[in-house]
Amino acid sequence: MANVPAFGKLLSGSQNTLQAELNHTQKKMWENNQLFRAIFNRAGVGMAIVDSKGRFVESNAALQNMLGYDAGELAGMVFTEVTHPDDVPQGWELGRELFTGKRTFYHVTRRYIRKNGHVLWGRLMVSVVQDDTGSPQFIIGMLEDITESKRVESALRDSEERFRLFMDNSPTIAWIKDEQGRYVYISKAAEKRYNIDAKQVLGRTDANLLPEFSEIPQTNDQSVLRAGHPVHFTEERIAPDGHHNCWLNSKFPFKNSEGKWFVAGIGLDITEQKRSEKALHASETRFRDLAEMLPAGVFETD
Repeated sequence: MANVPAFGKLLSGSQNTLQAELNHTQKKMWENNQLFRAIFNRAGVGMAIVDSKGRFVESNAALQNMLGYDAGELAGMVFTEVTHPDDVPQGWELGRELFTGKRTFYHVTRRYIRKNGHVLWGRLMVSVVQDDTGSPQFIIGMLEDITESKRVESALRDSEERFRLFMDNSPTIAWIKDEQGRYVYISKAAEKRYNIDAKQVLGRTDANLLPEFSEIPQTNDQSVLRAGHPVHFTEERIAPDGHHNCWLNSKFPFKNSEGKWFVAGIGLDITEQKRSEKALHASETRFRDLAEMLPAGVFETD
């Protein structure tokens, strides 16, 4: 029995080691939990923990500010109570897929209804949290407010639509080219005037379309980009009947939101004006020639 004390000492030492490891593990768990709580509570995006029935278990201050509810009001509410009705079916379906193991995460753009009734657009990222056996326990979601960007997108679409409606119903010949001279837009009037389809033109340059007349418009386009302000040019074009037409083109440069430069142009057909000017000039020339051929004093009167 001389070894009993040694065994007891060994056992005691093992217990102390196990206890130390347990204490260390508990400390790490506590630290991790504290870190998670700090991230959850101070995150700049909305965060929430939701159970399998779609009820808010917990929410952070950012989400509460987004939706206009305090923590107590959100606690126990179902996500459908703050989700736009049109987006609820998708929410249930994706949630079901999370809890049945069909997927472990998803991200979508979704609309929410704030407490004051206003619509909030959000970019939602959701993942499922599982236990040690792999069974889903709850889901955690992060929500970014993108209402303002959606408003800007909508305003841009409306602006583009108004532009197209105006240009498509205007008799004005108009076009837009990029820095490389490729057409990115032509008006309906231009399609009709030249008897072409926009699909035949977009993405192509004057060199592709009218090789023998491309040098002047390309040079003028580059001049406008260098000048940085509107410039007027007289340029020739070929009409569908094969005749050369003369156009007074007003061109101006602009830069889009991505910093890319374009040249826009509006054309006025001055072919008849030029023909009249040419005819008048020819008539004046003939008259001068005739006058020079007549004897002096023919047109003098007493």
